[in-house]
Amino acid sequence: MNDNNSTKYRKLLIIISILAFFVTFSCIIHILYRLEQMKKTDSNVSRILAHILMNIQPDQYKSASFDLSSHEGYLRINSASGYFLVSLQNVEPYLDGVKVHIHIGNPIFATYNGFKLKVIWGEKLVLTEDQERWRSSLKEKEISFTETL
Repeated sequence: MNDNNSTKYRKLLIIISILAFFVTFSCIIHILYRLEQMKKTDSNVSRILAHILMNIQPDQYKSASFDLSSHEGYLRINSASGYFLVSLQNVEPYLDGVKVHIHIGNPIFATYNGFKLKVIWGEKLVLTEDQERWRSSLKEKEISFTETL
């Protein structure tokens, strides 16, 4: 009777070992499947974020507006071939207005032979005023530079 119990015990251990193997194997396959799904999700999220950033960025840096009472810092302007850093250097009275001096930095060190700036100026916007009237009062000029930047 001892041999019979011993045989049953061995059979039970073999069955438990086989079940444990399949459960472990199944868990490993499930974990690998989830990791693969996470990689795909991360890849999709990365693609979506890149798409959003590429679509937002050009509009965010298409122009620079300065408050003439503050000469601190710089602003970024994107172009088709790179970006520039623009800082307000000096504001001085000139005729019936002011003359504004700016610096244009070229942080990517590309050589630009001549360029154009579209400059728009006018009175400071007061939020209580009619914005359409204010917008129509702005003056605009395109200035060409022949220097190398």
